[in-house]
Amino acid sequence: MERFPRGEAVHYRERALERGVPDSAIAVEPRATNTAENIEYTRELLAAKGIRCESLLLVSRPSQQRRAFATARKIWPEVEIMCSSQRLPLDEYVRSIGDVHSSTGSSSPPDFRGAGGRVGLDSAGDAATPVG
Repeated sequence: MERFPRGEAVHYRERALERGVPDSAIAVEPRATNTAENIEYTRELLAAKGIRCESLLLVSRPSQQRRAFATARKIWPEVEIMCSSQRLPLDEYVRSIGDVHSSTGSSSPPDFRGAGGRVGLDSAGDAATPVG
């Protein structure tokens, strides 16, 4: 399933415009294929435009926040970094990434209600185990 056939940068630019962000306030970095490249290319793009960055907000999936933060600290240590993500119950998150059946091998979506909404994830964020 390809969620962003024209690339994430184009998709999020369009979403920002729909929400009233002026086009002149948007810089699009379409070359990156991973988090490290996205941070490095964005840093280069802003420098080329003469924009000095003192802080940045990383928006990612919950399971990617720690890795994104660590990557940004390594590549761009002089800026203040904050992370954010949309808070979703795990079953909604799994559905949103199109990975409903991969971890269970089942034809029906996993049911995490018995875990009281609490779930443990492995270090990659892909394995769900009820906690509590």
